[in-house]
Amino acid sequence: MPFDLFFLMPIPLFILLFVMGRFIKTDMTEGEGFAASNPPSKGAEPVVFCLMEEELTKVPTGRYYGSDCKRSPLHEYRGPGDPVYEGPDGK
Repeated sequence: MPFDLFFLMPIPLFILLFVMGRFIKTDMTEGEGFAASNPPSKGAEPVVFCLMEEELTKVPTGRYYGSDCKRSPLHEYRGPGDPVYEGPDGK
């Protein structure tokens, strides 16, 4: 079994969510050719959302959330502000 599919197996003690971070303005991204404009506090938002949102304990495990804290598909890009993914959960 591939390593990443192992994490999609039902494990009753864990809720696994996947999060896409933001492109954060740091010393490493302040160079020429980079357009990072988000402060580090913005980069923490999706992670904190997935850790603290009580509603996420009631949804199936293995979902993917974008940088705007909205559910996103695994198979195509959904940018911030695009409609929330309402498709089926993987089995």
